[in-house]
Amino acid sequence: MRSNERQAEFVDFVRAHRSDLVRTAVLEIYEEVRREGARADQALQRALRREKQLRSVERRAVSDAVYGLLRLQGRIDHLLASALRTRKAALEKLATPTQHL
Repeated sequence: MRSNERQAEFVDFVRAHRSDLVRTAVLEIYEEVRREGARADQALQRALRREKQLRSVERRAVSDAVYGLLRLQGRIDHLLASALRTRKAALEKLATPTQHL
């Protein structure tokens, strides 16, 4: 294997790892806000203080994703509740995203 190929594989590995860090932080914050009733700004601040390895661009991505999810949550809940009514299921009984991590 040539040096350039090894370097490209390493870069891909690092990017995937960094994306996982961002995704995990988003899901942890989102769950804290939704399940525990934490304020989004405080949960975000605590998580970003704890996740020192996140770069500034990644911190912005976490913030944007969390606030984006929360902005859309009312619409998502409404659509899910409507769909579940037809199946006689409850929104509260659905698994949260982080239960499967």
